[in-house]
Amino acid sequence: MSAQESINRTAARTQRALVLRHLKSGRTLTQDEAQALYGVRRLAARISELRNDFGFPIKTETVDVGGVSGLARYSLEQTPEDIKKKRAVLQSLLRGDAVEAVPGVSPDELARLVEYLRADGWPVLAIEGKYVLIGVGKEAASDD
Repeated sequence: MSAQESINRTAARTQRALVLRHLKSGRTLTQDEAQALYGVRRLAARISELRNDFGFPIKTETVDVGGVSGLARYSLEQTPEDIKKKRAVLQSLLRGDAVEAVPGVSPDELARLVEYLRADGWPVLAIEGKYVLIGVGKEAASDD
């Protein structure tokens, strides 16, 4: 592998990480935004890699922006299973539990679910390897 190919591979890896972090925060992303925020010139390629090589459920919608039609806007989908697991995590947090593990949920998946909760506005903190909910009373238990 040439030095340039090595640089390009590293750049793609870094760009995927930046795009994924952005999408995991609950925000959407267009090509113009990706280029302005992160210097990503080939967003469609990074999205394709995240979908096909890493299995992330990324949704594409076509939008009209500034008189230009047909622009792709990407977002990270939450599957019904994600929503069910997210509710289980949230219910544990609302009971006042410090959540370290949830049956049937890997540690990486738990971290992803916590990111979804944060994107939904829940104040979840990581403390000593456990997740806790701060500043929310137990009466909020019916919300998801």
